[in-house]
Amino acid sequence: MVFYNARPYLSLPGSGQLSTTTAVFKNGTLIPGSEAITEIRDFDQSGQDTAGQTFMHTFSSGDTLTLHAYRIGQSGTAKIFSNPDGRTHIMARLAF
Repeated sequence: MVFYNARPYLSLPGSGQLSTTTAVFKNGTLIPGSEAITEIRDFDQSGQDTAGQTFMHTFSSGDTLTLHAYRIGQSGTAKIFSNPDGRTHIMARLAF
């Protein structure tokens, strides 16, 4: 089982739509179903959120997990905070 959180920040100075998508990759390949979307649609909005997913996936010894994020929308600011508060992380539980 894999569980992750990401702390996105979105700021939209005018009207429109802005979103961030986060997802977990294994050895550089997207794990389907791991995506989470944070979005704002309005005028002069900004804010932070905690987005994430919990999912089952099979791993092998030596696999590398990475958390990626990308923005959708042209105007505004979109970023993922990664600081000591622990709101951006990946955890995995191994089953034997």
